[in-house]
Amino acid sequence: MYILDLEMLADLACCERDRRGLREVSPMIGISPATISRIERKVIPDMATFLTVCDWLEIHPIEFIRNTKHETKPQDYSVICSKLRADKRIDSNIGNAIASLIEAVFDN
Repeated sequence: MYILDLEMLADLACCERDRRGLREVSPMIGISPATISRIERKVIPDMATFLTVCDWLEIHPIEFIRNTKHETKPQDYSVICSKLRADKRIDSNIGNAIASLIEAVFDN
């Protein structure tokens, strides 16, 4: 069964928003403050909103899809890697390198 990883989506949205208010980031994303709040509370967004948020986070939508039937990696594994790649405070080369190391550990 495939599911949308709402926890990862919510965590990354909160991380990207940082300390900025919902009304401040709403025009940057192109969705309402209420919709951002729902996403951060792990409510399933409609497809258009989901894709808009993925664009804002600069993460491909497939990163949020999980196959629960064949899940073998720790639950936080993909969240950590996604946060490392998305965090604007970390140089993208360093974030990608660390995420790749984590992936290498769990892929063995």
